[in-house]
Amino acid sequence: MTRRLGLAVAVNLAPLALMWLLGFALMRIAEGFSAPGTVRESTVLFGIVAGALLASKIKARVALFLLAIFFAEQGSLLIAHLYYGFACVNGGPVQVAILLASGLGVIMGAVTNRRRIVAAP
Repeated sequence: MTRRLGLAVAVNLAPLALMWLLGFALMRIAEGFSAPGTVRESTVLFGIVAGALLASKIKARVALFLLAIFFAEQGSLLIAHLYYGFACVNGGPVQVAILLASGLGVIMGAVTNRRRIVAAP
């Protein structure tokens, strides 16, 4: 039982680690070139997508759920920054509101699609 739990934890941590490492490395590269903030945010979004692809491939459901929340939050923040600019959107209350809305959206999507019957090919 302990070995099985350890395997499940490792399977779910691998995509999250990939997301963090790739996003961090790309963010540092973008900072080195003095890229605009929206480009730096896009690099983090790329790391999230790479982690989600790995999670989907190895069937890490918990990691995929968390990465969906991160993707919704980072994507919404990127769109807000593109539209309104950094000065208008930065700040704790805005970021918390976007994160909560993203989390609730992913949770509601998961709950409403849980009983969906998939047709056999």
